[in-house]
Amino acid sequence: MDVTGKIPIHRRAVLCCMTLLGAFALFAAKAECRGPDLATLIVHVTDARTGQPIFQAALTLRFRKPGSPWKLKRGKIISYSAKTDKKGFCKLPDVPLGPVVLMVTAPERKAFGRTFEFAKNHQVIEVKLRKPHSQL
Repeated sequence: MDVTGKIPIHRRAVLCCMTLLGAFALFAAKAECRGPDLATLIVHVTDARTGQPIFQAALTLRFRKPGSPWKLKRGKIISYSAKTDKKGFCKLPDVPLGPVVLMVTAPERKAFGRTFEFAKNHQVIEVKLRKPHSQL
């Protein structure tokens, strides 16, 4: 402070910048603690010709769990495996929003694989499996 009891302008600017940097660091720390948005993905597997649900179809879901830019960590690739119920449904919880790779196999059916954009909670992905072509 000077003799008048006021803080000089250049020191006020420094204090303002330090306050803004502190607020940004607090916001970044809260965002990192919260982590990615997680949701439940629902997959429904049916026969392409008849529309009947396929029981015990094997699903594999792969996605990248984001890393931390503040800690310079790379994301990990996570893989879930599950099977469908009698109605052909499978719920996969705690999946981060973003791109996911889904692979589905079932006996006497062609395998299915595709990348989807997972955008909302309880999003349903419809998979229709075909029977393989007969061999000559």
